[in-house]
Amino acid sequence: MRIFITGATGFVGINTVNRLKNKYEISILARDTQRAKECFGDLVDIHKGNVNDYDSIENAMKNSSAVVHIAGLVKSYDYKNLYYVNRDGSKNVALAAKKLGIDNIVHISSLAARGPDNLNRPVSHYGYSKLLGEFEFLKYCYDRDLKILRPPIIYGPYERWFFDVFKMAKKGIQPVLKDIPFSFLYVEDMVLAIEKLIEHNNNRIKIYTVSDGNRYTWSKMSEYLFDIMGIKGKTININPFIAKIVAYATAFMKDKAPLSIDKTKEMDVDGWSCGYEELHKDTGFVPKYDLKNGLKETFDWYVEHGWL
Repeated sequence: MRIFITGATGFVGINTVNRLKNKYEISILARDTQRAKECFGDLVDIHKGNVNDYDSIENAMKNSSAVVHIAGLVKSYDYKNLYYVNRDGSKNVALAAKKLGIDNIVHISSLAARGPDNLNRPVSHYGYSKLLGEFEFLKYCYDRDLKILRPPIIYGPYERWFFDVFKMAKKGIQPVLKDIPFSFLYVEDMVLAIEKLIEHNNNRIKIYTVSDGNRYTWSKMSEYLFDIMGIKGKTININPFIAKIVAYATAFMKDKAPLSIDKTKEMDVDGWSCGYEELHKDTGFVPKYDLKNGLKETFDWYVEHGWL
């Protein structure tokens, strides 16, 4: 089987390609082909391009029998960029898959597209952009074996946003904006879910959530980190309103700002949790890591590779 993968040099993409490259023939689309070469060597077919360049997508996707669309933008000071990548980019990938007659499609969305607990609608531009990305696949690939996956917070090797959480914990402190329940997923389990979906044929459209099956507060996650690092730390409660003020005050920093205005919209909610029941029912997926074990694996990787 030849699999076309977008977002291959991103956090989830790197882990996905590294798992699948020895089992399948892999074709990837990359903005930076040199970085892709450094990541994967000659074990994958590397094509220069991006999800907003339709011709490069179609060229790289040719002769593939499956598509895994991972590429996406998580935050931006200009919300238009979120729609440009997450909605318009998804449209281009869906159109190419339709034109080339590819039936097996896995689209990586986000729990943000579903929305927070007890609301079931997006609350941020990021969430809406991911939902509209789903709509593009539904529009153009409605008659295919389309599997849409909505993961929660993903962490693990190569991840840089959650790496900031580790750095903060190592200083002995961890800010808590609102101690609501969260779901988490270690990246190895995320890749396992992707692999299961590639190998599963629904013969119809289906949307799945995935997690390690548990719910954790940010305080509990912080407790695990302090314990793993062997330090006595403390959590600091921060009012979400104060966080919004900080986001607005640092907006001039654009993408270098510590917190985007859009992300603050995802804070003052009842929770961000989900399970994996339907995924297990259809594919047999069972996560291998709970949060504490996954954080330990991630911490060891950061230390081994000189990040911490």
